[in-house]
Amino acid sequence: TGGFITAYATAQVQKGKLVSIHSEDIYRLDDRVNYRPALPSQLRDYLKVNKFWIRDSNTSPDFEESMNTFASMYKSAGGAVAIDGIVGIDTEFVRAILAVVGDVHTTQYNETFSAAINPTYQISDVVYKLELYSEQLLKGQDNRKDLIGDLMNALVKKVLTSDKKTWPGLLQAVQQMAEQKHIVAYSYDKSSQVLLEKYNYAGRVQDYSGDYLNFNSNNYAGLKGDLYVTQKI
Repeated sequence: TGGFITAYATAQVQKGKLVSIHSEDIYRLDDRVNYRPALPSQLRDYLKVNKFWIRDSNTSPDFEESMNTFASMYKSAGGAVAIDGIVGIDTEFVRAILAVVGDVHTTQYNETFSAAINPTYQISDVVYKLELYSEQLLKGQDNRKDLIGDLMNALVKKVLTSDKKTWPGLLQAVQQMAEQKHIVAYSYDKSSQVLLEKYNYAGRVQDYSGDYLNFNSNNYAGLKGDLYVTQKI
């Protein structure tokens, strides 16, 4: 948590099967939001914004706290649907899945994405192309983030139709990404949430009786400059 929410999707699951998925640019959702909580100081003082956008609602290091803020704003938006929980993923999760299932081709943009390292920029092909489209090829267009939805739909289809031999690798990749917090989940079902927190997959900031160090690093700036920053703690 603590990052810009680029896009979102609502997925309907019945009896363990994905029935439908609808994705949308976060800016389009923001245009329909009617309720906005008080603006957090870090957004007001450092980004100098004057309105609490839902795309900036991921401000707390605690995933549940951030998603409760997101949900309170989402409920006020036109076209919002009832949800049972929220799953957050980042581009590293997408890269890890592509590394298992192979390249994915999208239909709307006729583009192929892979986990391979771009030789020029030394970042994964999928991250490079997402940034290329967002910051250059589709810059200034209202639908510049629609590519993410196109990619996610293609990736879900590739996963669901993949050979059974790939599933052990997929499960291992998901577990590794969950342990590294590249995928986190918050369930409204209490028993499911307890299970997520038990295995530390819920992105919670834990309470302890003694002292402890919780290091939380966050970049509120744009242009993804931190892709090329090496940090050592």
